[in-house]
Amino acid sequence: MSYSLKCNDSVTVKPNMTPHFCCQLLEHNNYVSYGWMLRKAKTELLEFKWKTKGITQDCAVFAMRHMETHMGTEDNDWKCDLTNKPSKLFQLFHAKFVIAIVYSNENKVMDYMMRTTTSHLEEARKKGPVDVEKMTTNFPKP
Repeated sequence: MSYSLKCNDSVTVKPNMTPHFCCQLLEHNNYVSYGWMLRKAKTELLEFKWKTKGITQDCAVFAMRHMETHMGTEDNDWKCDLTNKPSKLFQLFHAKFVIAIVYSNENKVMDYMMRTTTSHLEEARKKGPVDVEKMTTNFPKP
């Protein structure tokens, strides 16, 4: 069976490409032996109860939660607290991962983000009650 996932008009990702990219990333960061082990590993596409339709911006949250919780158990025994419907818990996972990324030592623009966010929030407060969704939509890009 062969299929691919359409990310946008110019990018198509085939599931069998993912291990290749992971291997390249590992090897580029001097984890050559892990890259070699991954190249030799057999992969399979699993069906999950929380499977969603299509690719969304939330794919990263699903991927991170999978990496946090999968301990080699069978699908029926795997407790990762994900569903294919919106939930408050999913929003908490999303916030957790965003915070981890923003405060990561690898985030080269953290200082810029913190300064800009603080000044943007102060400006918004001067105008009255803060609408966080509106504020994040209009947030200036680095």
